[in-house]
Amino acid sequence: MTKFSAILATGRISNLPTVWCNVLVAFLLVQLAPVMFGDFPSSIFSVPLFLVTCIAASCLYVGGCFLGDAVDVEFDKSNKPDRPIPMGVLDRNSIYGYAAFLLTTGIVLPFAYIKFSTGSFAPSALVASLLLAGAIIIYSLWHKRSPWIGLPFIGACRFFLVLFGAYIAITTVPSLQEVFDSHPKAPNDTSITVVCGDEGVRPIPFLYALCVGLYTICFASVARSESSPKPITWRKSLMLTMLLLPLLALPLNLNILFKANFDLPSLSALLLYWLWMVSAFRQINSNKDKFVSMSLAGFCLLDATFAAQFGWPWILVCLVLFGLSLMLQKWAPAT
Repeated sequence: MTKFSAILATGRISNLPTVWCNVLVAFLLVQLAPVMFGDFPSSIFSVPLFLVTCIAASCLYVGGCFLGDAVDVEFDKSNKPDRPIPMGVLDRNSIYGYAAFLLTTGIVLPFAYIKFSTGSFAPSALVASLLLAGAIIIYSLWHKRSPWIGLPFIGACRFFLVLFGAYIAITTVPSLQEVFDSHPKAPNDTSITVVCGDEGVRPIPFLYALCVGLYTICFASVARSESSPKPITWRKSLMLTMLLLPLLALPLNLNILFKANFDLPSLSALLLYWLWMVSAFRQINSNKDKFVSMSLAGFCLLDATFAAQFGWPWILVCLVLFGLSLMLQKWAPAT
C-alpha cells in the first residue's frame, strides 16, 4: 500500500460524492423551493457558493475520518490490522495534524467566502458548522465506547451536514417575507420549517435532515458489527425503516402539496432507491461490508427522492454522484 492510497483509504474519499449530494439537496430545498409555489420570484442556485460549501464539507468529512482512525489505532491493531496507521504506512501524529487542519479549514472557509463576496457575516451558518464539527469530533473520540454514543452522533453528523449546507445556502436567497404575506398559496403550516430573522423568512429542510440522519443510524448499526460473525437479528425492522424513509420526501414535495399530483420523477427516484436497497439487504448477513458500502452509495439515491420535485436534471446529478461513489469504492474502501 502506497502512502497516497493509504491517505485516500483513511479519508474515505469514496464517500465524498454522498456528502456533496447531501449538500446539493439542502441547497435545492432552500434556494429553489420558492419557485415551486407557483408565482414566487425564481430563486437562483448559487454555483460558486455550492462549490465552496462542498469543499468545506469535504474537509470536515475527511478530517473526521482522519481523527477517527487516529483515535481508533489501538482497536484497529487487534481487529483491523490492515488499516494504514496500524500497518505503519501513515504516522498517527501526522494524521492528527491533518485532521486538525482540515476541520479548521472546513469551518472557516465558507464564512471567509461569504464575508469576501457579500460583506456579511452568517451567524446561523457558523452555529450550524460548529455543531457539525462538534458532532464529528465527539463521534470520532467516543464512538467505539458505546453504541448509545456512536449511533446517535454518527446520525447527528449527517443531520448537521444538511443544516450546514442549508444555512449557508440561505445567505444568497433574497427575502421572502413580503411574498409569503401576500401570496394566497403560501403555506401556513407545512413540514418545511421556516426561520424568521432580520432578513425575512427562509425555508429550512429539517425533515430532510432528519431522514438523512436516521438513514445513517440504520446502516451504521450494521457497520458496528462488521467484525462480528453474528447475523443481524434486527434485519426486518431495519429493512422496513430504510425502505420507508424516502416517503418523508412526500411532505416536502411541493408538486404534490400545491399541484395535487404524484409526478413521474418522484416515482422513478423512489423505485430506483427501493431496488438498490433490496439488493443491498440481500448482502446483509453474508457480507456486511458490502451492505454498508452499498448503503453509503445509496445516500445519493435517497437524495434523488428529495431532488425529484425539481425535475429530471437534478435526479441525473444525483445518479452521476451515485456512480462516482461506486467507482471510487474500487480505489478506496467506503468503510
